[in-house]
Amino acid sequence: METNGFHDIFHKYFYGLQVVEERHMNVPKTIGMGEIRRWTSFSGMEIVLSNYQFHKNHRIQFASDAAMVELNFCLQGFGEVQVGHSSYELMTGNSYLYFMNDFNVVFEYEKETPLYSLAIGIPVQLFNHIMMNNAIEKSLDFHSILGNQSFKKFQNPIDSITSNLIKRMIEHPQKDRISQLELESKALELLSIHLGRVLLNDCDTNKRSQLSKKDLNKIKQAEEILLQRMESPPSLLELAKIVELNDYKLKIGFKELFGMSTFAYLREKRMEHAIELLRSGNSNVTETAFAVGYNNVSHFSELFRKKYGMNPSEFLRIY
Repeated sequence: METNGFHDIFHKYFYGLQVVEERHMNVPKTIGMGEIRRWTSFSGMEIVLSNYQFHKNHRIQFASDAAMVELNFCLQGFGEVQVGHSSYELMTGNSYLYFMNDFNVVFEYEKETPLYSLAIGIPVQLFNHIMMNNAIEKSLDFHSILGNQSFKKFQNPIDSITSNLIKRMIEHPQKDRISQLELESKALELLSIHLGRVLLNDCDTNKRSQLSKKDLNKIKQAEEILLQRMESPPSLLELAKIVELNDYKLKIGFKELFGMSTFAYLREKRMEHAIELLRSGNSNVTETAFAVGYNNVSHFSELFRKKYGMNPSEFLRIY
């Protein structure tokens, strides 16, 4: 798939909204009201935050021979979508993971119905790269998931973890290079969580862990403990004892719920907290490293560079 073909899908949708493509787009007053904010990340992802409504029933229809993976979160409103011979409803509080290639699509929106959504479009090459770097028993890529179909959809309710991530993305200022990197990082985190739930953990229904509501509460309690004790976190065994849950069930359940291991989750949260401390201007690199649980400043700097594309000292100089 050519990158231009991937972005062409978004061009056609914006054309259907009658907006001029910019980073900040307003829906023409002749057809409705609202705005669309758009970013293209360093890796080529399209991140689109939409908040608009129409004066009259509105229909957007187009065809594309491009291929794409899209993760969409419907935060408010509803609409009807038809892709080929399949149709479904966009509903508030749900996430949708789409795989599409050479398709026809029709969007139907009712008048005076606000639609608030966050969409993350992922180039196929990037998606396949992400899948290759996940430890799974059998290879999963775009074409093996989609098969001979032109469209495939996975739908799940938006949970509190996803909701908090989305909130941070929406509230995050996109002013400079490091902000763009943070935005991309959060988008990749959302993608990682949902791929983990939908594909990596759920591709074989026989491998799903059977978590009770009580187990889920204990796993969420474990997450809170990790965040509270970020400087000196307990080991997996210690954490399991604290929340009174079998360590194997905690390990499997945590990955199912959050899309990553306890270690990977802690590392992500440490890096997020680190950049907040550096941005505040009240901590230097060494103090920040210690505050988020790293005694080895060089190791901290290496992890920071891998996540944000620059050393923490460089960030302090340019921010």
